[in-house]
Amino acid sequence: MGSIVPSAGNNPPKNIYEQGWVSAVQLAEAVRHGHALPTQATSLVLGQGEVYHCGTTSHLAAYYGLDEVSYSTGGIIAGSTWKGMAATGAASMIWSSRNRNRAQREAAAQWRSLGEVPVHLTNHRMVVGIDGGLESLWLNGGITMFDPAFDQYAMHLQADGGWPLLFEGPAVPYVAVILHILLRGEVPALPQYG
Repeated sequence: MGSIVPSAGNNPPKNIYEQGWVSAVQLAEAVRHGHALPTQATSLVLGQGEVYHCGTTSHLAAYYGLDEVSYSTGGIIAGSTWKGMAATGAASMIWSSRNRNRAQREAAAQWRSLGEVPVHLTNHRMVVGIDGGLESLWLNGGITMFDPAFDQYAMHLQADGGWPLLFEGPAVPYVAVILHILLRGEVPALPQYG
């Protein structure tokens, strides 16, 4: 079956977020009424029995800490008297402490943007473009956490003990509807836009 495309009707979508939402609602309604998930041709190499459902882009962030953040401990010692050297030494210690604290904050686990990435969805996996390569998040036991926030145009995923991932953007509700159906075996209920 071909792709389910929203019909503009009398009230065409006003922006890409509304268009994404309308597409997700129409997809959920079509599947609820007995239509199959959409399929498309793709240049991705698919495995036996693998069917391509959709491809889009999304903003991706990952929640992780950094193993190593450097900071400079160097300071300036100036002055010709003990008093002058003590004052600049104290200032240098404060400067080093601030840099160390900043480095610790930067190293702490937090959401870090990975930018706009391609996202592909098949009946077996979600394929995400990261750092110029493609990473497969397998649906059958590989994705360990799936938390769609349809109304926020976002979804959280975690796969195979990897970092928690946050996908955001106008097409995310559409992708999340398909994932919801594939992972949970049910069609999510979505309200009309607005």
